[in-house]
Amino acid sequence: MKTRLMLSLLALFFTVSVAQAQKKHALIFAIGDYPEDGGWGKISSAQDVGYIKNTLLKQGFPDANIKTVAEASATKEGIETALKNLIASVDANSNDVVVIHFSSHGEQIADNNGDEADGYDEAIVSYNAALYTKETEKEALARGNKGLNRAEFDKLQANYFRDDEFGTYIQQLRAKLGKGGDVVVFMDNCHSGSGTRGSAKVRGGKGALTYEGYKPDVKKTTGDEVFKDASTARGNENELASYVVISAAQASELNYETTGDDNVGMGSLTYAVSKVFENLKPGTTYRTLFAKIQAIMNEKVPGQHPVLEGNGLERELFGGKFVKQEPFIYVDKINNPLEIEVKAGSFAGLSAGAKVNVYPAGTTDPSKVIALAKGVVTKATNYKATIKLDKPTKATQAALLYVFIAEPLFNTKPIVVGFAPVARGNVAYTSTETAQITAALKKIPLVSLVGTPDLLIGKGDGKDTISVASNGYRFTDITSATDTIALKSAINRFAQYQLLQKLVFRDSNIMAQVKLIPIVNGKPDETVMNAKFDDRTYNFVDGDKVMLWIKNTGKKAVYVNILDLQPNGIINTFLPNVAQEIYPADLKIEPGQTRTFDKYEIELGEPFGTEVLKVFVTTKEINLEGLATPKTARGDSGKKGVLSILEGLVDQSSSVTTRGPKVVSVKEAEGSVYNILYILKPKQ
Repeated sequence: MKTRLMLSLLALFFTVSVAQAQKKHALIFAIGDYPEDGGWGKISSAQDVGYIKNTLLKQGFPDANIKTVAEASATKEGIETALKNLIASVDANSNDVVVIHFSSHGEQIADNNGDEADGYDEAIVSYNAALYTKETEKEALARGNKGLNRAEFDKLQANYFRDDEFGTYIQQLRAKLGKGGDVVVFMDNCHSGSGTRGSAKVRGGKGALTYEGYKPDVKKTTGDEVFKDASTARGNENELASYVVISAAQASELNYETTGDDNVGMGSLTYAVSKVFENLKPGTTYRTLFAKIQAIMNEKVPGQHPVLEGNGLERELFGGKFVKQEPFIYVDKINNPLEIEVKAGSFAGLSAGAKVNVYPAGTTDPSKVIALAKGVVTKATNYKATIKLDKPTKATQAALLYVFIAEPLFNTKPIVVGFAPVARGNVAYTSTETAQITAALKKIPLVSLVGTPDLLIGKGDGKDTISVASNGYRFTDITSATDTIALKSAINRFAQYQLLQKLVFRDSNIMAQVKLIPIVNGKPDETVMNAKFDDRTYNFVDGDKVMLWIKNTGKKAVYVNILDLQPNGIINTFLPNVAQEIYPADLKIEPGQTRTFDKYEIELGEPFGTEVLKVFVTTKEINLEGLATPKTARGDSGKKGVLSILEGLVDQSSSVTTRGPKVVSVKEAEGSVYNILYILKPKQ
């Protein structure tokens, strides 16, 4: 007892010491009074400084640790110097918190290293960045206004702060802080745009800065990461500080200014951040913070969509602990007080008649919170559902609500369940236990006890085992097969697996070609791929490594999601992949465009047998990541087969639930769904 008390006191002392040692730093960039001869209009960035600084002071950031770089000081060189000084000022492995806020114009520039999916880098417009000079404008006019030549472009682009450059500094900062650190970036500017609407000031909105004859290279790209250093090894991510980036608008949108409480113009994101922090509850995560920011921006700048990315989304603000987020569904629209639309449909078990509960945004565990309302699905397509509520939630913005599935529903043929033969040395169920399990199975509408079994139930050592009858692979373990709820949950997941296996429909206008390219000596080798591909099936052995290659062969821009169906009934996700920072928005592919994900090696491993990659190609952004089998439900001792290198993925799903879909007709399809098969064998 004395020993335990001493350990507790030591733990308490260590925790307090860490809390006291952790420091908070902030760096604010504000550029609005741009030189008139640079082509960039003046914006209200100076107003943002006071709002953000006051917000940070109230959150415990010491005034001495909040640095501001504004106007003429925020040249390209000034920005880089400030970031270098920031990195130098934090102690190594200090686990400190750092906030970086940008208020400025944003611009797209011709990509200079081939890492952008659309051929353009996003950039911050520094104080000395210009769209043109008198000389370049005069020379362009003399050539018939054909645009900048390469020399003129090279001179101008040098003063723009590209996302790649910013990413390098962010990675250095994360490495300096260590794995307990916390980096938060707010970007109140445009990333791109093709025009303006209304009379509000726009923080960007100019055509992309490029040069005569420039053709965006979209034939071989590796992703759309923002503020990432492409040279950084991803294997070191566990040793880096977590990070979160909140941007005011999508890369394809403009960012509009709004007015503050004093009716003076200011950044829309800055305003939303300052208002949200006025009434934040303890324990708020960055995901919850973003939901509240969304709600305010939906009112102030409707039509603009802020963006959240990073690997610290489930962390409590400013260096807090990570919180386990139970899978939920985002609300897309509030039609009226008693009807909502959600961003998931029949694939997620939301067929007509399914039951849900609605909670405030930010709810991590619905079992610990009282629901705002209960609902029933009235109609559904593959990826959307309409829900009738039993009472109003009083929420005025969709971003303020989360939906959790209470009772999934889908249409499928019954799953035939039987008892596993008793092997020598194993313990058999007693007649009483057999009767109890049979009674539990009869209460599940999805189950049949007649016919060739799909699943077999067997008595294990401390837990009961459910296995796939066709090949004997263990599907999952449950505490007791007499537990109707646990049994129903396992059978629902297997039904989802079967339905996904059989689900195939094609739209010739919405298609993509997907290849698994073997990696040899650390590099992709298509010649080896040809040797591995036999007719319509790939042939791999244990330990082979591959990467994904995708080409949009259709006539419309598409989004691609890929699920992996293992022969033991486990569902993994290839894309999107939040754990590896591949987000749904990153998976848009234009017609004819090719994407090579050469940063994401996938090592193939057990179970052996025929595996199915289920490819979903849609014209609208979707996220099927949540359809992955939860790690707690796996019956494979934690091994994830083909995704062994992407450990932890399934615990980070958030936008879709983990329950099963129904079979849908081609008429309901919003794209194409098809299979890629590969056989995995042991290494000889």
